[in-house]
Amino acid sequence: MHLMRSLLNVHPHIQCDTQLKTFEDITKLERITEGGKVAGSYNSQVRNPCVVSGEILRIGFLVSEQLPNARFIHMIRDGRAVAHDNVQAMTRSEKNAEKINKKYVIHLEKWSNVSSMMFHQCSLLGEKCLKVYFEELIENTPQQLRRIADFVKLPNIRSSRDRFIEEAVLKVAHLKEQNVQRQWIEEMPAAVRAAAEQHAPMLKVLGYQSDGTLVVKDNPYNLEYADNSAKHIGPSGSQTTM
Repeated sequence: MHLMRSLLNVHPHIQCDTQLKTFEDITKLERITEGGKVAGSYNSQVRNPCVVSGEILRIGFLVSEQLPNARFIHMIRDGRAVAHDNVQAMTRSEKNAEKINKKYVIHLEKWSNVSSMMFHQCSLLGEKCLKVYFEELIENTPQQLRRIADFVKLPNIRSSRDRFIEEAVLKVAHLKEQNVQRQWIEEMPAAVRAAAEQHAPMLKVLGYQSDGTLVVKDNPYNLEYADNSAKHIGPSGSQTTM
């Protein structure tokens, strides 16, 4: 989510707020979109206010009813990478392997439960919700940013879009160099990695394979029922089409 907020804020017509958390807070955005008024911490030049919070998609359908022009982005990342980042941040001084493994399991299960709920909400919202994979955003930044720009209906001003993409690509470059999407493969305990799909069944639903590759099905709103045509993102970020 932090990455998405950082990228979106590059565009002059977008401003993302992290302070609006509740349903009541979100519905205040009506005052921004009606009659050119501005509310909260948004400046007068903002045409596309946004809220970056995992809680929003939990109530996405309710928000959509209140704000019919709202658009939602479901940012998806490999649960093993998410769990690894969280565990590493919490257990830097922990030496007990059993305790570390248990924390991995807890975070994998939590990720799977939250991802299942968000996936369901996003699917209910249909064309109002765009699924964006972290891994694809890192490997194919310009392409994914164009998808996002089209989805949120940013003004089709070439200079503005080009600047948006160029600056956003620079923000992602260091993440690609660090290979952040692959670190968990080398550092996650083997026992946890082997049982990851058992603890996090949403890995398979979202297209994440046991070897760390990602298979993105053609159907963007219901990955389980998509056809056999799929795009593979391999361990090195290379792509092949099936």
